[in-house]
Amino acid sequence: MLALKPSTFEDFELEARCGNVVPVVRSVLADLQTPVGALLRIAGDAPYTFLLESIEGGERVARYSFLGANPWMVARGRGGETIVEKHGEREVRQQNAVEFIREYFAGKKLARRAGLAPLSGGAVGYLAYDAARWFEPILDVNGSARPSETNDAVWMFFRTIVAFDRVRQQMEITSVVFTDEANGDRGRLRELYERAVAETASIENDLRKDATPPSSTRPQAGDTGVEFQSNWARQDFEAAVDAVKEHIVAGDCYQAVIAQQFTNPR
Repeated sequence: MLALKPSTFEDFELEARCGNVVPVVRSVLADLQTPVGALLRIAGDAPYTFLLESIEGGERVARYSFLGANPWMVARGRGGETIVEKHGEREVRQQNAVEFIREYFAGKKLARRAGLAPLSGGAVGYLAYDAARWFEPILDVNGSARPSETNDAVWMFFRTIVAFDRVRQQMEITSVVFTDEANGDRGRLRELYERAVAETASIENDLRKDATPPSSTRPQAGDTGVEFQSNWARQDFEAAVDAVKEHIVAGDCYQAVIAQQFTNPR
């Protein structure tokens, strides 16, 4: 370990005065690591992971890559509903996913400090094309005809992520603490800080392991190949893509992307 910030609970309390989301950061060497290798080490057989690589223009590699596994919450947007999965339970909320994510981040403020990586946690996921109707209701012309299990958006919420810093040749393991969970109890706040410290130490130990794929992903002797078949004919798919291109050129529709996270602007 190169450094731990904040290194004491007293320093953590001081930072908590600047925001109710306080990052606990453990810095470790990355001179023998790659982002993909690090992901293999921390992910194991986790059902949810992410890797945001830093390729610019297809030729240059930028400073940071970000990765994480095992989100504490997953939110799926389906039409006017958002399905929230956390702690093994499932809740359906009568609001679209954009409304849900705006409400979630509205009361959260990151306690910033110098040297913090640009991404310190938050939500990582995607918006599908049909999510455009959340921004332009006039586009919701076939909502009732769509399959009920179709996800218009899926976001994974992470408390702990790893930032791969190529300039410093080190990794920043960040675990954020939501101080509001302490409800003003100093003892409980200390527990949350110590849990974050322990989580970053656990990730550091994982990063030291051999980067071998989990046994469930290795091909076994006698395994049969898995075949997939599209339910959409190639000709129909290509025709639909051409039609969308024409609508974009005509200004009838557009593609929107939303990213929401705890950030540290530079």
